[in-house]
Amino acid sequence: MCNDVYSHPTIFPYNREMVLFSFTLFGTFQAALNGQAVTRFPTDKIRALLVYLLLHADQPLRRDGLTGLLWADLPQQAARHNLRQSLYRLRRTFDAIEPNASDKLLTMTRQTVQLHGSVVDSDVQQMERLLATAVHPTETIQAYAKAVALYQGEFLAGFSLSDSGTFEEWLLMQREVWSQQILQILHSLTQYYEQQGKMAQVHLFAARQIELEPLRESAYRSLMIAAAKQGQRNKALAYYEACRQLLTAELEIEPSAETIDLYEQIKAESLSGQTAALSPSQLPLLTTPLIGRNRELAEVSQRLQAADCHLLTLLGPGGIGKTSLAIALAHQPEWEAVFPDGRFFIPLVGVQSADLLVAAIGRVMGLSFSGQQPEKMQLWEYCRPKKALLILDNFEHLMAGASLLGQLTAVAPNIKILVTSRESLNIKDEQRLLLTGLSYPTDTQAKGRYSAVELFMQAGRRVQPNFGVTVENEAAVAQICQLVQGNPLALAFAAAWLRLMGCEQIVVEIRRNLSFLASSQRDVPERHQSMQAVFEQSWRLLTPSEQNGLLQLAYFQGGFTLDAALAITQISMGDLASLLDKSMLQRDKSPHVANWKRSNVGAGRYQMHELLRQFAQNQSYDDKARFRQQYGRYYLNFMADQESGLRGKAPRQTIDIIQQDLDNVRQAWRWAVELKMADVLGSGINGLGRFYHLIGLFYEASRRLQAALDNVQTWPPTVEINILCCQLHLQISHFSGQGGRCEAAIEHAQTAQTMAANLQQDDRLAQAHSLEGEWQRHLGKFELARDCLETAVSLFPNRSRNRSYAHTLNEIGFIHLGQSQYDDALAAFNQAHHIYEAVEDLTEISTTLGNIGYTYQQKADYQLALENLEQALTIAQMIGYKQGIVNHSISLGNVYLEQGNTDQALTIYRQALQIAKRLGYRRGVIQAQIQFGVALY
Repeated sequence: MCNDVYSHPTIFPYNREMVLFSFTLFGTFQAALNGQAVTRFPTDKIRALLVYLLLHADQPLRRDGLTGLLWADLPQQAARHNLRQSLYRLRRTFDAIEPNASDKLLTMTRQTVQLHGSVVDSDVQQMERLLATAVHPTETIQAYAKAVALYQGEFLAGFSLSDSGTFEEWLLMQREVWSQQILQILHSLTQYYEQQGKMAQVHLFAARQIELEPLRESAYRSLMIAAAKQGQRNKALAYYEACRQLLTAELEIEPSAETIDLYEQIKAESLSGQTAALSPSQLPLLTTPLIGRNRELAEVSQRLQAADCHLLTLLGPGGIGKTSLAIALAHQPEWEAVFPDGRFFIPLVGVQSADLLVAAIGRVMGLSFSGQQPEKMQLWEYCRPKKALLILDNFEHLMAGASLLGQLTAVAPNIKILVTSRESLNIKDEQRLLLTGLSYPTDTQAKGRYSAVELFMQAGRRVQPNFGVTVENEAAVAQICQLVQGNPLALAFAAAWLRLMGCEQIVVEIRRNLSFLASSQRDVPERHQSMQAVFEQSWRLLTPSEQNGLLQLAYFQGGFTLDAALAITQISMGDLASLLDKSMLQRDKSPHVANWKRSNVGAGRYQMHELLRQFAQNQSYDDKARFRQQYGRYYLNFMADQESGLRGKAPRQTIDIIQQDLDNVRQAWRWAVELKMADVLGSGINGLGRFYHLIGLFYEASRRLQAALDNVQTWPPTVEINILCCQLHLQISHFSGQGGRCEAAIEHAQTAQTMAANLQQDDRLAQAHSLEGEWQRHLGKFELARDCLETAVSLFPNRSRNRSYAHTLNEIGFIHLGQSQYDDALAAFNQAHHIYEAVEDLTEISTTLGNIGYTYQQKADYQLALENLEQALTIAQMIGYKQGIVNHSISLGNVYLEQGNTDQALTIYRQALQIAKRLGYRRGVIQAQIQFGVALY
């Protein structure tokens, strides 16, 4: 136990032999070199520079950051000159006492300045080491008493740089942080000694609180209790009166009801011997504010107060903030009344086996075990009458002891247990709350109410006090938050690099190497020194079969369904469930998640944190070829299955299903090409092409299909490969023409004609002629286009429900339109429309209605034009057919313009132009721009 009064502790640097420079920062600034005082610093800015470097020891700080800290009002060249001069004069100050001493203190390059932490020590660093190493009750009280003794005054008392606003802001923040931390320590010491009945110490620490914060009403209550219990009733009442007068004078309020009630008890001499309001809680301090967890705090609080909740597990991957949330919750003052017997934080990292769990809990709670009965029974008896909260931190390696917690809550029903773990306990009474990353932007706009951005800025200001989100770095900040998916620990690691590089370079490094996300701070627990260490610890907790399953699941892009995982990988349902329980996967059961198989079993999608994916993909995996084959076959068969939906009554629903797995489909296509899987590519190409057409990804489709064709053409020719090449030429012709590259589209169509003829495939031959006719028409070669289209019509083997035949009829209708043969055009469009109605293809129904409406506009029958075009646009909007939305909107604008409604026409042209630009729909862009210009002039 610590001494009853605090005294200035012995200085204890972490390596006494190496320390040359010592500093006092609490109270008046003092410096010494090998025990000799250093007092003659040339300027206050040199002192400020030294202190800032000291508190960022072992971190290379960029010179432009230091100039922004101290000379923000000067031009950059002048500021950098001042920094060089200040560093030179700082070195001379130390070298005047001991030659070359500054060489041991500082390393400087053209870009950075670094102070070496191994040769310095300060009261601030001693304080940090004290608070970081105290984990058990006795150690904590001893550390707290030493910390109070170290705090000889506010941080850099009396120091100020009025012409350096950024430094002043940093200085004020440091003062506030340390002031609040010391107040919290003093409050804990006051509570502890009141529980111990040592009123002299209560008086000492309560008075120190008031010295730091004169309006701290809770400290006045502690003074009143200490005086009353020492038999000094009048002194206790005088404390109340002093408190009342101060609150009235400064805040114009009366003391709280709690303070008045205590006053009445002392006045009536009825103060009991126990102080029920205070508890012997042993909690570590929160060194940084908790950001973005208000909702989770409220939910945990609500659950713990529920009568049916005795054991709650905070689940989540390493670094997600489980411990911080638990500590923040336990510090909330309302728990003092709920748990009068205490709130106890029990760290389990050093507990090597479940057999030691009882001893760990008992030690923190202050239980002295005897040898007369089993330790477990002693803990049961000790806890049975108590109302307390136990926080068991980092439980994942002690799963063999999970049942013990259930037994404890059964024999001690007023004990509540809050567990933090990467794995669920899987016992009967356990309730769970899964923690995920902080909210982060999904686009490039980082300015907004995103807690990940807020945390990144706060962490960044520790190394760059003037750091903030700007127009220049906003996109990169958003990308950093996205890459780490809001993981608080990863955000802190990333922000620490701001001392050396900008946000854009941090993005590059995160993508390149997971080990980039690491900390060099000495007081960080080993398991949290890097994201690599976090994941390695979790990896060691997996069984070999779980590790093998995770390696395969890491190659899915953007998540996966249960069906995909079971069909592609060798993972079992049991291992998949275990990976969920161990926070290696998360399951999204939201209603918006589309389900291809429409089964309730395992509905939803499974996600893996992006950084964990990166870690897993760096592990060795010997069966990649088999996995890639299964993966490619599954997702391209998936696309083949979706084709009918894309051509049916509800294409929007099918599009939504595909969109969720689009990244998986893209990767499957690439792997299938690499592995020469011709049959799989042939089965999936039409569904993939139709999807690209409906959502307007014309450029991507052309690039992806052309890359595949270039590869396939190098394979040894077979009938199957020739058919695939023909399919590719047809698809590339379509997308090249849609992108405005009609000559290239015609070349691919003509190549497809030759291949289809050699393969004796009439339907594909007809499609190839139809495509050539379409693009010849766009080039204004109407006679050549008519010949191609008539050839196509003659080749189609089955016309009644043939979509390709209907498409050819549409093109014939446009030939008639170009020659002002409106009735013939309407006949062709209507014939196509009936075929599409028969096969219930809403996309093409929308297209043909638009064509019919356009024809009526050319006939100046505006009423029928509007009826058909509005119906076409409504269908296109309903199913999300963006190309159709562009085309129909332009046609509607033309009708409005011809009717004299210029404003309405301009509005709709503008909307169509924006959509066409986003799609890369070149013909739509050109048409919208032309009509916009016509309407304006």
